[in-house]
Formats: sequence, structure tokens, C-alpha cells
Amino acid sequence: MLLLEYEDFLRQINVAIEEKREEQVFTRWINGYQNEMSLDEFKQKVNFKKLSEIYIENKDVETVLDDLLKKFG
Repeated sequence: MLLLEYEDFLRQINVAIEEKREEQVFTRWINGYQNEMSLDEFKQKVNFKKLSEIYIENKDVETVLDDLLKKFG
């Protein structure tokens, strides 16, 4: 993995994170909700989204620090 290009490395990490998140939501569903609703219904109830569906605002460092200062003083 250390020989991968930066973008390829990030893609691999995102795939691993996505698989882990899918596994966690599936485990939660199996442990208590499988008889009550489908997996897709459960995902909707817990507001599960894939990483590609999550919008992350791109801010510069100064803006983030200003926001933290306003929020936490």
C-alpha cells in the first residue's frame, strides 16, 4: 500500500471505511431489527448514507478555526 499514489491510497481507505460502516449497520440490524423491517428500511430509519452521499463543505483552515472560536470561545 505504501507504493500507491496518493489518490489510489485514499480510494482504498474509503473503500475500507465504507465496508466497515456497511458491516456495522448490518450487525445492528441483525441484532434486533431483522424481524421488524428490511435492511433497507432500517438504513433509512437510522439515516445511513454512503460516504459518497455525504456532503462535506470544503473550508479553508482559517474559516474552520474562526468557527471553532465562535462555538467554543
